[in-house]
Amino acid sequence: MTTIREGEKATIIQHCAVFGNLKTEVRKYAVLGPKPYAQYSTSVHVSFVKPGKRKWAYFTIVPDDLRYLTVEHNGEVLYDSRTDVPCDMTKWAPVYQENRAQWLARQAEIDKENAAAPPGVHTEQMGNFRD
Repeated sequence: MTTIREGEKATIIQHCAVFGNLKTEVRKYAVLGPKPYAQYSTSVHVSFVKPGKRKWAYFTIVPDDLRYLTVEHNGEVLYDSRTDVPCDMTKWAPVYQENRAQWLARQAEIDKENAAAPPGVHTEQMGNFRD
């Protein structure tokens, strides 16, 4: 994998053990760090600008074994935060699987509720474990 620390037009995907895969489309991004952050010895800040926006926003990735981030374009991974900030996948995977099972069970209930709901009434839940 080639690490590209800044670029244009990409998708930032937070692979979260609690909320699943959270995708953010961006028109510009820059990876800053690694450097210490709060009580953590290392972290990275991934700054980005969403399409149609002017202000930069950012995600901070720390070694808490709950979340890592990839920057992708056309199916190719341009940057993986695990190269700078370790994420113990043996700790991450069981938390992810447990939350995924709970999310999918609740989503099945929500899908039934939405099918029976009147027009204009729709329930959503945070996160995405469908990918």
